[in-house]
Amino acid sequence: MTEEPLPQFGTCMDGIDYVDRVSVYGIAINDAGQALVCRRTLDRIVLPGGGVDSDEDLLQALHREIAEETGHRVTSERFLFSARQYHANRGRKPAANKLCHFYVVDLKFDPDIEKEDDHEPVWLPPDRLAHSMTFESHAWALNRAVSEHQRNG
Repeated sequence: MTEEPLPQFGTCMDGIDYVDRVSVYGIAINDAGQALVCRRTLDRIVLPGGGVDSDEDLLQALHREIAEETGHRVTSERFLFSARQYHANRGRKPAANKLCHFYVVDLKFDPDIEKEDDHEPVWLPPDRLAHSMTFESHAWALNRAVSEHQRNG
């Protein structure tokens, strides 16, 4: 049996060398059916998460990134799926073809966590996010997670 290739999102632009970058993202849906996302500069909206550091495993990175970006602690996580995302405009960081691992997470707000200033966590209805997400892979993952959430109640 062969594995299906991972979905690839974004555009590979000619003349740009892309590095592979492993990343993790959490999808949290509250009792009102809203998803937790982060507003960034220039009105970018992303799922909380980011790159896995060399001394971390996927779950350590997931917990760290969500705490840093949202002020929440992950109380449980479940792997959903993976996809790839080209990302060329990364400031001083090299262009990357990110290997994105998506998890459904349960969260608890922790007022003692110092959150990063450049992330504004907001709970929004997923239907308002469908065309607002910065990355196609995030929109795809959120839509799949919301469909699963609705099926499973």
